[in-house]
Amino acid sequence: IVMGLDNGHIIRLDLKNAEELEDVDVVKKAEDQIQNIFLDHTGHHLLIAMTSAELLYFHSSHKKPKSVSKARGLHITAVAWDRTCQDVNSTGTVLLGTQNGIVREMIIP
Repeated sequence: IVMGLDNGHIIRLDLKNAEELEDVDVVKKAEDQIQNIFLDHTGHHLLIAMTSAELLYFHSSHKKPKSVSKARGLHITAVAWDRTCQDVNSTGTVLLGTQNGIVREMIIP
């Protein structure tokens, strides 16, 4: 389970280990906020769309999210995951939709 909070934190809870709640601050700039979060069907891949048009990728095994440079400057409002990809280490092909109607296809390493 993943929650994005108004204070710029992501809360992660692994249901297999429900005693441990992980709280991660993802905001780098004081004026930035979490706009949307998108979790894939496996629960391993999380995309975090920021109001600054930055997209962050957060794998379940990572302690901090990484910026997706290929999506910098795009205000992501929708994500379509490849449900046939069952690899916990790869997102497979992902479709990213923007507020301007642009659709980008990419694999996020």
